[in-house]
This record gives sequence, structure tokens and C-alpha cells, in this order.
Amino acid sequence: MIIAMRAPADGPIGDSGLVVSDGETTVFNMNDARPIDMDPMHEAFGHIDIHLLQYSGAIWYPMVYDIPKKTKANFGKQKRQRGMDRCRSYIEQVGATWIVPSAGPPVFLDDDLRDLNDDHGDEGNIFPDQHVFLEQLRIHGRDGGLLMIPGSTVDLAGKDQMALTHPIPDEQVDAIFTDKAAYIEDMAQRFAPIIAAEKATWAPAEGEPLLPALKAKFEPIMAQSDLICDGIGYPVGLVMGSGDDAETVVLDFPKRVVREPSREKASTATDSASHRSWCGRSCATTNPTGSTRSSCPPASRRGASAGTTSSCTRSSSASPMSESPTRTAGSPRHTTTRRRSSWAATRFSVAART
Repeated sequence: MIIAMRAPADGPIGDSGLVVSDGETTVFNMNDARPIDMDPMHEAFGHIDIHLLQYSGAIWYPMVYDIPKKTKANFGKQKRQRGMDRCRSYIEQVGATWIVPSAGPPVFLDDDLRDLNDDHGDEGNIFPDQHVFLEQLRIHGRDGGLLMIPGSTVDLAGKDQMALTHPIPDEQVDAIFTDKAAYIEDMAQRFAPIIAAEKATWAPAEGEPLLPALKAKFEPIMAQSDLICDGIGYPVGLVMGSGDDAETVVLDFPKRVVREPSREKASTATDSASHRSWCGRSCATTNPTGSTRSSCPPASRRGASAGTTSSCTRSSSASPMSESPTRTAGSPRHTTTRRRSSWAATRFSVAART
């Protein structure tokens, strides 16, 4: 079963789920797909015995955006809970006997990214682990959740028999989650030489301008990608480097070109008086006077809450593109400060050239 979603984040064929049955046991690995119709699967396979699916975040929203700290924390809380709520909704629709939270979360081992791990009680962290989600299932009265780690195996015989084994003793499995910070620290130390070696291959920030190379790379893709370009819907500025040495290149998706920002517009690129929350087709900003300015096309505007720095009314059913910023080498920060001009509704700061 492959369900292709028509959204900019889906790629050429969309995300897909895999259903496998041996005539006695049926497995549905939904991974990070978001199917819109379960009926064909139920008609073809009947009862699903075990259901594996994503429950945790896998993107850079909202932590890499330059928006007010409180706003970012609120967006993170919403994203964290919305992801788990969506997962529980799919679990209800599928109705499997056993549920395996999978396809996440990531682990961040680089020193510059370690605070993104959900190991220090941050309610705005979008990367809850399996323990957190299994507790959510219990709170909502759902049994059948299974904790699996790399190397775990589960033996099933239809919906009546299940045997779960781990590659390490159960107490060590529990320690991964009950003392997560120590577990991640140990892993980071083991991977430190690998990370250092990878960073050593990065090109220095000094060098020829990247505009010609980016133009040659992106423009042919843009010319063939109407769905994605129209889905993004506005120019995106890539700010590479920092200070006086920073280079700015604009990916103008509506016009399908890669260009420099105009000198006049670039001079007013940042306005710290207010901030824009970029979340696809449902963005609005409120300036200090309380008036609302929407960054979305008129047909897709959903309003804003006056008197707040930033508001988003995007529903959980909106396009995944609304929460899928592109990350570039060097752990960039995605700056979404409001512009008087429209050359770059989203600004990506890239710390290292690639």
C-alpha cells in the first residue's frame, strides 16, 4: 500500500506505508506516512496485528527559528502534543492489537546540538521518547504498546500470541530512558572522533561566492517542480556566513530563479520590531501597534490574534511542508524576523559552506 500525498514535503511519490501478511499475522509499518484512507487496507488485509508508526518529531520546527523565546516554547509544546495526538488518532483508525512507537526520536551528539535532546524536562521539546508516548497511550486507556529498541525482536502468531525480547537485559533498556542524559553523554563520547572527522572535511567559510553554484543547482530543479515551488510560495533567503563576510542568496520560488537580493531591499532585510512565524500557509505577525500583517496568500489566510507577537492557526491536517524547514551543513539557524521587503520571507543562516 502506497499513499502519495500531494504536498511539497512529500517528494516525488509521497511517504508510504508497508503492509505484510503471511496469512496468519499482519504487520503495518506506517513509518512517517500520513495515509488519508484506511479502508483499502482493511478491505485487503482485515485485522492488523501490529502497527509501527512515527510519534515523535523529525524536523527543525520550531527550535531553529529566531522567534521570541516564549513563543517558541509554546509552538514546541503544541507541536510535541499534536504529533502524539495524531499518532493516537491513527492507532484508533487502524485498531491493531499491538502498537510500536517507532521512526524516532533522533539523538543529537554534537556539542552544539545537545540541548535539542529531550533529556532535561523541556516541555517545548518536540522529540519525546518511547516511554513518554507509551505513557500517553496508558493515560488514554489504550493497551498493547510495545517498547522496542534497535535489536529488539517480537514474535507474533496472529493477535493471540506475542513474545518480545531485547538485545540487552531489561534493566539496561529501562536505564536508557530513566537516565537518558547519561546514556546520551556516553554515546556522544564514543562518537566524538567520528563527528570531528566529518567536520574536518567541511570547506572553510572563505571562498568563491556560492551564487553561481546554487543557481546551477537549483534552477533546473525549480523548472521541473511546480508543485513544490508553488507550495513554498515565496522567496527564501539563504544567509551564509556571518558579519561583513556573510553572503545572501535568494531562492525565488515563485519566479523559479536564484538571485541576489536587491541592494535596496537587502538594506532593510531585518526589522527587530516584530517577528514572523513561518509555518507554511498559515502565518501572521502582529506589530507593536497591534495591527496584523499576514505573510500568506489571500486564499490561504486564516487570521491572527491581535496583540501577540506571532500567531499560527495551522491545523494538524495542514501540509507537512508547514513544518519542514530545510537544514544545511553547519547547524544553521532559521531566522524568521519580519521584513519590510518581501525578498525573503524565511532566512536561513548557514554557518559553514558546503
